[in-house]
Amino acid sequence: MMKRLRYLVFVAILPLVIAAPFAVVNPQSNRPELDLQTGHSAFVNSVAFSHDGRMVASGSLDTTVRLWDAQSGENRRTWMGHTGNVHAVAFSPDGKWVASGGQDTTVCLWNTQTGAAGRILRHTAQVRAVAFTRDGSSVVSGAGSSLHVWNLVMFSAKRLPLLEPADSSAGTRTHQPPTFVS
Repeated sequence: MMKRLRYLVFVAILPLVIAAPFAVVNPQSNRPELDLQTGHSAFVNSVAFSHDGRMVASGSLDTTVRLWDAQSGENRRTWMGHTGNVHAVAFSPDGKWVASGGQDTTVCLWNTQTGAAGRILRHTAQVRAVAFTRDGSSVVSGAGSSLHVWNLVMFSAKRLPLLEPADSSAGTRTHQPPTFVS
């Protein structure tokens, strides 16, 4: 219950602290319970708690993804693999991986335990959203007007169209399938 309350408070105040150090506010005292040290050099676009609540990932306009200790506020890792703004971050269910998506049309996978970069999955449009399946075997990402489901076990991708062309007489759209890099 307390974790859910902290999460709801966090989501409610995120727009107010996006350019300042991260803070979770205690509703009884209206004071931060935790300040994550300033680390990003530009606006934060996306944040996510790990499923156990021990870690926080953040993605920023400064092209970095950061991993924070949710108890101490310490910056555990800084990943620099994107060449543009980072729009989205998500944790795998077991907390071992962070997926990030960005302006550079990639989804990057980061190992939270070793700090190593995993695979880089390439789209044809900016990646605005990422999420793992419940079992962690796939990542879904939103880029342009489509979703891509990435099977991390088989390293394949399936495109799910979201929008049909406005003019149905225009015919079927052609699409470059996403490619795996590294």
